[in-house]
Amino acid sequence: DVNLEQMKLHEEENRKTVIEKIKTSGAVLGAGLQEFLSDKTKMTAAVGTLTALAVGWYVAKRGTGVVARYAEARLGKPSLVRETSRITPLETLKHPIKVAKMVFRGR
Repeated sequence: DVNLEQMKLHEEENRKTVIEKIKTSGAVLGAGLQEFLSDKTKMTAAVGTLTALAVGWYVAKRGTGVVARYAEARLGKPSLVRETSRITPLETLKHPIKVAKMVFRGR
């Protein structure tokens, strides 16, 4: 019977402690949020940071796609096609009409 009373007292004390922890945490978070929302400098910095992160993520995502397509186009094309598609200054002097057709057809 004595053990039961001690256990009840112990549990009651634990319950009070947990309730106090919750109240304290709520008060601290509320005060921090209130301070953050009332400070325009902090809000501007937070919005700027979140915007920069979003833009960085978008640029990284799209940039890797562009780089991958470029690499695929360069590596996927056989070397003979790359060499015959090249327009050199000597080629321009030898065959100016052919080079002009190739340049304007490519556009």
